[in-house]
Amino acid sequence: MKKRVTFEDLSKDIKEAIEAYRVAESGSDAPIDREQAMDAWFRERFESWIADRMGTAEGENKRRHHRFDIELPLSISDTIIESSGEEPHVSDLLGTIVNISRGGFYFFAPRAVPVSSILRVTIDFSGFDPGLGSIEALAMVMRSEPKGRGRFGIGVMFSSIYDDNRESLELFIFKHLAYRMHASQDAETGPADGR
Repeated sequence: MKKRVTFEDLSKDIKEAIEAYRVAESGSDAPIDREQAMDAWFRERFESWIADRMGTAEGENKRRHHRFDIELPLSISDTIIESSGEEPHVSDLLGTIVNISRGGFYFFAPRAVPVSSILRVTIDFSGFDPGLGSIEALAMVMRSEPKGRGRFGIGVMFSSIYDDNRESLELFIFKHLAYRMHASQDAETGPADGR
């Protein structure tokens, strides 16, 4: 069964942004339907929309993709391409992701991973949403730094991720965004039932 976000699954704010995008794009030669608009909006406009909604100031975050703070289990099963140094091969390493985006993630691990290595990783989303399970991807190490107490911070970018896994990642991001927006609105106005 394919896990896919549909237009009806989205929050009111996101639906309005996608609908405005669809109307603007339909003025061209070929009109687009809502699902096409949703896919295009997510690829082209989602990151700037997030930055606007989450209050990211200009210059505060120069990353291409907005990152979400969250704790997720991570497993590294193999090093596909090792860096040119003499560092040991990395395999069977467990870590904890502390933030994630469509483009990559940052995690803590008990040992360093050489920069420029390509890793086969498995990210387990089941603690957040049992229906999502886990995804497998290849990720390139962009930085690796000691964080003290025998732990290292490692930043990676996705270098290859299969379509079904990419859809699960995007579904996770949509759900996490909806949760954060809902929690933020509750903090500002109080729960809808007045409790």
